[in-house]
Amino acid sequence: MGLISGLVPVNMADQKAMWLASAPRYDYNPQFVYGREFSQKTLTKYGFPEEGLVELAKKILEELPSNFFPKQIASQEPFLSKEQIISEVGEWVKKLKLPELTVGFDENQVNRVMLLENKLSLRWPLKIDRRQLERILTHEITGHYQRSYNHWRHFGVWLKNLTPERRMTEEGLAQYLADHSSGENNQWSLALAALKYYLTYLALSKSFAEVFEVAYSYLQDIERSWTYTFRSKRGIEDTSRGGGFTKDLVYFEGYLAVDKWIKEHPDDWQKIFYGKLSLAEIEKFT
Repeated sequence: MGLISGLVPVNMADQKAMWLASAPRYDYNPQFVYGREFSQKTLTKYGFPEEGLVELAKKILEELPSNFFPKQIASQEPFLSKEQIISEVGEWVKKLKLPELTVGFDENQVNRVMLLENKLSLRWPLKIDRRQLERILTHEITGHYQRSYNHWRHFGVWLKNLTPERRMTEEGLAQYLADHSSGENNQWSLALAALKYYLTYLALSKSFAEVFEVAYSYLQDIERSWTYTFRSKRGIEDTSRGGGFTKDLVYFEGYLAVDKWIKEHPDDWQKIFYGKLSLAEIEKFT
């Protein structure tokens, strides 16, 4: 079992139900049970928050309009059907001349979207409009899937486990592309990355309930606030205490690093698609 799948508690459903029952205060701190123990070293393999970046993340969040996240989250009718999503994925893959990508739908999936090698899985049922699907496909296919396939072509390996440095570039690029795909930067992914960074910072010293309160103050969405709070607190059994998994730091760090790198390489920035490489490795292999 991989680390990410191992970080899903075996009693997730029961604990979420107990947490939901604490509404409207949502002050219950889940008591998770895992199939294995996680060391502090494992939970912090992606590092710790940097004070300067915490302040930058807070500044970005403070400057957003009060309805920024709710407006971006809200889906507008008509919502897309499974058949429409499968068709759009097929066209997207064909446009980029990539191998066929299987599309699956899973009602028990924690994340809204997951890309596993050549399968794109979405949590279902899901109200999603064309604008949101375009953002997802830019992130998952143009960003992740294209680099995965190119890595296989150039190195003969379909990478599953990435070093923290490669993961930072991988996630940073996918988010950067999603923000810039329509020709203008709407900063949705940057804002979300800043929120994840800030919540991860808070999780190291605060309880699940306290982190959720902050998440909800921005997102104003119960389900998404639960998801992002859980992401920051996973790996901890008694979530009334500080601690958590620091992977979500890489989204903000990666976005900023990729943005800087692309600005420094305006003429050959597409080298970044050569494979699942870190920014430092691109010049070496290309």
